[in-house]
Amino acid sequence: MSTELMRPGREMDKMIAEIVFGAEVEVVNQRHGWGVDLKSKDNSCNDPIMSDFGVEDYVLKNYSTDIKAAWNIVEKLGKNGTQWRFSNKVFANAYWWAYTEDATAQGDTLPHAICLTALKHIREQANG
Repeated sequence: MSTELMRPGREMDKMIAEIVFGAEVEVVNQRHGWGVDLKSKDNSCNDPIMSDFGVEDYVLKNYSTDIKAAWNIVEKLGKNGTQWRFSNKVFANAYWWAYTEDATAQGDTLPHAICLTALKHIREQANG
């Protein structure tokens, strides 16, 4: 599937963790068997699952739907010199654009646009 057509969700989150952050992602049973989710093996791309007893487990960050997690992508690539710009357009539907010097993508939300642009940017860097 072309990354331009990817929707926000766990598949995109997994790609970001692997491609942008270089994490090894595994499928795990979470919440005492109540669900299956993803997490990075070294916890570098995870958020804690908290309970009254403290941290119970970890789950992969929601890069494609959570702006706080998506901003980690901007910061990571920014440390390598990548410049970012953002804009939103409101017509019949609202959408966001994210730009780097060599990649542009439109997303339904800003986290979605950041993820799409980051994946395109890294592909361009590898081919360039």
